[in-house]
Amino acid sequence: MNREDTVRRRRQKGRHAAYIALFLAALLFANLVIAALCDHFSLYFYTGEHYAHRIGPAATDLFPTGESEGEGVEIIFCMAEEKLAADPIYSLVYNTARQLTEVLSFLSIRSENIYLNPGAVKPYRTVTDSLGNTVEVPITEESVIFVSGGRHKTESLESFFVLDENRAVTAYNGEEVMLSCIGNVRTANRPLAAYTTSHGENFADMQGFYTLLLAAGYGITVLSPDEEIPDNVSLIVISNPLYDFDRAAAENPNPEELDRLDAFLGRGGTLYVSIDPYGKGELTHLRAFLASYGLTAGTEIIRDAENSLTQDGYTLVTDRGSGTVGDSVFRRVSSYTSSRAIVREASCIGFTEAPGWNTEALLLSSPTAVTYKNGAPTGNAAPYPVLALSRRAENGGAIILSSSVYFLADDVLYSGIYSNRTVALALLSELGAPQAAVGCTVLPINSDRLEDLTMRTARLYALLLIGVIPLGVAVCGVCVLNRRRRR
Repeated sequence: MNREDTVRRRRQKGRHAAYIALFLAALLFANLVIAALCDHFSLYFYTGEHYAHRIGPAATDLFPTGESEGEGVEIIFCMAEEKLAADPIYSLVYNTARQLTEVLSFLSIRSENIYLNPGAVKPYRTVTDSLGNTVEVPITEESVIFVSGGRHKTESLESFFVLDENRAVTAYNGEEVMLSCIGNVRTANRPLAAYTTSHGENFADMQGFYTLLLAAGYGITVLSPDEEIPDNVSLIVISNPLYDFDRAAAENPNPEELDRLDAFLGRGGTLYVSIDPYGKGELTHLRAFLASYGLTAGTEIIRDAENSLTQDGYTLVTDRGSGTVGDSVFRRVSSYTSSRAIVREASCIGFTEAPGWNTEALLLSSPTAVTYKNGAPTGNAAPYPVLALSRRAENGGAIILSSSVYFLADDVLYSGIYSNRTVALALLSELGAPQAAVGCTVLPINSDRLEDLTMRTARLYALLLIGVIPLGVAVCGVCVLNRRRRR
């Protein structure tokens, strides 16, 4: 090969390299422009993806033999069947209803074009509220009506999906919502779950918990501080209060809030309490009340540098505790999922002596976790309780204490990856919830496959991507160059 051929080949290789570099630069620039436009104008590209969802075992667990006895339930879709089936998103709701009719013999479905036949839904345009007042119910093409006997309930197609703060769909939870509606119209008198108010309780991130309680068979109400607890309330929720609860003085014959809660637990009620360890309120009376039943919520924050989902170490992947209730709950949870529950910014729960009450840890941090106070470690590495239970040995009555308000946050309840929702439903079922739809499948619409990485796993992946793969490429490159030189 003469000198001119060598120069020509080198120039040709240089041009090829330049073309490749130019193509990659153009591709990168186009991606950056498209990403910026999508972010600025909230655009997206529809790829024609077809979402498929299969129901879980919840329906057959709730109604083991299909429960053909009793009143049947009819689901009426107010959109023409061909239009409903053609919609890539709303067809999920219709297909879930069809799958449920295959396992529940008392269930039937039909579609009505309410524009051509408005009289088909006329009987369902009004309902009677708890005060006996007649209320108009708006029914549109996107309405879904559940009917059983003289009871009916109307939902919109949108209500079967999980929406973020921008009202973008993030997950499909139609199976659970549908079973909740079916149970609603089949039951004349449902027990109530009551949220306490007037203590600065957190309701900003409660939509997921609200639907979870509906899925457990409860009706929802609120409870003001000066109100007696109604007899049909069987669950009370105290969610991250900022201000303390009142306790009657010894000379005061009139019961205050905590006295009424004592009576509520005495008649077999269940109390769910979550306390934010970062809360500024001391909650002296509430903490003393919990301690009298065997539970204390600490103020130290649990940090786990090795088994955390986040770099700061405060998002904990929990282990399961052991105990009479916990063993029963997690046997049931294990039949549906092998994933684990997570919490964030949790404190350590302690236990005190409470005659007649049995305490147990339900969820624990990993053994590599330590506690921190004011930025400094305060304890040795150990598994710390972050969800605990105190239950009366006889005649029921129970307190569930969570030291992290994140245990029932919307993004973990609907992630489709973590078991928080399954654990909560199985626990409520164990404590007497009337209808716990455990085992429903959630379909994430926008899922992140790296969501379940702990920091230890992430470090291994980072080492693989940063070190091992480039090293392998370099070794291969050296081998190829050596072979070319020997030719």
